[in-house]
Amino acid sequence: MQPDAVAEFVAAFTRAANAQRRDEGIKHEQTRKALKDVERKLAGLYDAIADGFRTPGLLQKLQALEGETIRAPALDLLRSLIDRVVVHHDAGTKGITLEVEGALSAMIAQAQPGGLGDVDLSSVKLVAGVGFEPTTFRL
Repeated sequence: MQPDAVAEFVAAFTRAANAQRRDEGIKHEQTRKALKDVERKLAGLYDAIADGFRTPGLLQKLQALEGETIRAPALDLLRSLIDRVVVHHDAGTKGITLEVEGALSAMIAQAQPGGLGDVDLSSVKLVAGVGFEPTTFRL
């Protein structure tokens, strides 16, 4: 091996990894600030409702903001459980199949606590049931 080439590779890799960590940190900070802003707005709406100010528009705004406070953490959790998504196109049927790889047992446990029972978590497989894909007739 050439020591200069290895040193350059290590330096380039370190720069790229540091840049990615910095970008992720910036994105995380933006998400955290947005969540604090939504929480602040929710607190104001809760105070307005407590003071007797109730209108249909206020209720809609409240529901939208509450949805945002739930959505961001839920997306972060889901992203942490999925390793990758593979898209397959079947030219014969012109259909698309999505293959989700990740911590499937953890996804199920989050969606339905206790739903796995005593299942061996290292051998969980999931197959889409009826209604997941459109029904095709006369093929």
